[in-house]
Parts: sequence; C-alpha cells; structure tokens
Amino acid sequence: MKGFGRYLLAALLPLCVLLAAPVKPALVLMLGEEVRLATVPVDPRDVFRGDYVTLRFAVESVPLASFDLSPERGERILESVDSTVSTPKESGGLDPLEPMTAQARRENEDRSRKLDRVVAVKDWYVPLERDELGLFRAAGAWAFPPDKGGYLHGTVRYAYDPVTLDFGPGLERFYVRENTGRRLEDAARAGRIEAIVKVWRGMPVIVSLDMKP
Repeated sequence: MKGFGRYLLAALLPLCVLLAAPVKPALVLMLGEEVRLATVPVDPRDVFRGDYVTLRFAVESVPLASFDLSPERGERILESVDSTVSTPKESGGLDPLEPMTAQARRENEDRSRKLDRVVAVKDWYVPLERDELGLFRAAGAWAFPPDKGGYLHGTVRYAYDPVTLDFGPGLERFYVRENTGRRLEDAARAGRIEAIVKVWRGMPVIVSLDMKP
C-alpha cells in the first residue's frame, strides 16, 4: 500500500501543478490594481510569434542610481549581500587610451561596486507612480516590497546602467486575435503601444493593448 500511495502521489503531483498554474493570473485579474504602462520599441525579429506579441516596457529599465541600497531598505538582505561582494576593481566602459582622473576612477569603482550589489540581490521591488500623462513609471527599486501602493516584483536580467529587470511571464507576451498581428507588430516597432495591466502583490498580467497614433 505504501508503494501504491507513493505512486499515486507521483502521478497526481504534475496534475496539481498544471491545475494550479492558472490560479495566480486569475487572482491578479480579480484583485489587482489597474495601471497603464508605456512600451518601448523592440527588435522587429522578436515581436510577433504566431498568436502572441512580445513586448518590452519602459518600466523594465531602471537607472542604477534609482536602486536603493541604504541600510534601512532591507538591512539584513543587504548585509548578506555585502559579505559576498568583493572590493571593486577598475571596470570597463572608459577609453583605456584616456588618462583616468582620481575622481573618475572613484566614480567608476563606486558604480561597479553598486552594480555588483544590485546583481547580488535576488529580488527587487519597483514601486509605481503615475506621471502627468497617466502612465505608471518606476519610482525606484527596493530590496523589499513597499508597504502601500502598486509595485512590480522582478529580478535582474541585464546588469548594465540602466539595469534591465525581468518581471516574469505576465509582461512578456500578450495573446492576440487572429489576423491582428501585423498591426500590433508595426505599432510595437515604433513604441506606439500602451498596455493596460493588472498588478497584485508584484505580479503583472496584461489585460489589453492600446495603440497610439
């Protein structure tokens, strides 16, 4: 019987995972706050794939200076990160033929060290604020979720300045009706799409797309 029970559990586990997969998006759609996000122009080779469109968002690109690494912002998280980050070395990005001033060297090392700390933090939380056009933009990046207001939960995708964050599959693609892909592809190339998105506990789900003239 014990062997049969383990076999039954092993057989049911994948089914439970499949059944649970749609639950989170459904909760986001039901309980989430609605925000409007601006898209940015994308590589035309990576826009339209069959019945869904791949999008990139302005909120995914956060300046390094906007990452809050002060001790009061997730103190224990950042203390553990600092223990793993080595003393910064001279990094690239500057012309090796040009002499580097002491100030430029310090700034370069500070930037390199901060980028190392940002990469070492597993989870980032980006609070959202509405601008004068009604679009929601990144108001910074914290190592812990804000107490109030909408935010996105993500991880570092590309470690440059600005830092590119990955907010998961909820913002990666949007399924479209048949024969609508070409119009969306052209609009996405030009960055003329705004997305209506539901956000709940850092998780986003695209509800609809709005093409601008």
